[in-house]
Order: sequence, then C-alpha cells, then structure tokens
Amino acid sequence: MSKTTQQDLAAFDSLPDDALIGESIVQALLDASDSTRWRMRKDGRLMAVTKITGRAARTRKGDLVAWLQGQAAGLSHDEQRALVRRLHSANVARANESRAA
Repeated sequence: MSKTTQQDLAAFDSLPDDALIGESIVQALLDASDSTRWRMRKDGRLMAVTKITGRAARTRKGDLVAWLQGQAAGLSHDEQRALVRRLHSANVARANESRAA
C-alpha cells in the first residue's frame, strides 16, 4: 500500500458522505483485487463507479460505508444487490435534484 493510500485511509472517517473515493482506497478497504471488484460490480453486488474522466473512476464514500456496514451485518448476495440498487436510486435522485437547482 502506498504512502498516499495510507494517508487517504487515515483521513477517510473525516470525509463527508458525498466525497468521491479512489479505487486504491476501495481496494484497501475491501481487500479485493481489481478482478474481484469488477466481478462484484458486474453481478450487482458492489456499487458502480462514477467516471470522472476516461480512466478515472470514483465511488461515493456514503455508498461505500453503507455497503461495508451491510457486509458486517452478513447480507446475502441478494440483499447486497438490493442495497446497491437502493444506493444507485438515491444517487440518481440526488443528481436530478442538483441538475434542477
């Protein structure tokens, strides 16, 4: 783990829920490889990333925290998918509200 990732992890709790988190932090928190995270996203067990540029992708901190709490609670795969759908719906609603404002 790089020094930057360690510093970002140390500051993670102080970030607002709307903060966008890089994949290196997601990887460190989940302890999952790129291919595992890709597979989990493909089958709906992990929230989708937000593309910032062609190559830069981020995950909303609040979504990641909710997902991690679900993991700690022992959610089944179907329950994980339902949580990810709820998080996605909330993000779409939030984006629509900000566009309307």
